Amino acid sequence: MNREEIEQTLAKLNVEMDASECQGVLVGLLIANDTVSAAEVQQALAPSLDTGNLLAQEAMKQMLQFLGSTQAQLADSSCAFNPMLADDSDNMDDKLDMLSAWIQGFLMGLAHGGVKDYSKLPDEAAEFAEDMVDMAQVNSYELEDDEEANEEAYMELVEYLRTGILLMNELMHPTQAAPLPEQPTLH
Repeated sequence: MNREEIEQTLAKLNVEMDASECQGVLVGLLIANDTVSAAEVQQALAPSLDTGNLLAQEAMKQMLQFLGSTQAQLADSSCAFNPMLADDSDNMDDKLDMLSAWIQGFLMGLAHGGVKDYSKLPDEAAEFAEDMVDMAQVNSYELEDDEEANEEAYMELVEYLRTGILLMNELMHPTQAAPLPEQPTLH
């Protein structure tokens, strides 16, 4: 799903959240738990959802598809995960707002997933989560006059976020590679 489709789906769910924050919530849920149920997604995104509303039911199915594609990206061995953030053509204020929303969503997803005390996480995961608490205020950072320097700093923050998410996911859910077949011993 692209940004526009996700935001249309969120509107059908009457959720006041943008696509960046939504993906952050889903990533937080996925990192906090091995599996995420439809009920957990609903509770995190739309706790007051009218489950009798057919339009809302269809929108929740679409959100679960987005959850599945996000989970596949996190598990991809080629590190294909990319946070859904602003386009390159957006201005820096919009980029920082979306980055902040993504991180706030991620922290909310972790909390909904049961991660409330970061000290109980593996050390590197706890350090990254604490960094995300600080980075959530990125939209209040003072910008330089040099747009190129701002863009470079922004790209570094995004790459730190992306690699930190992949690392935290691996620490919380270590990849279980298939065992190599035994090779006959040659004498």
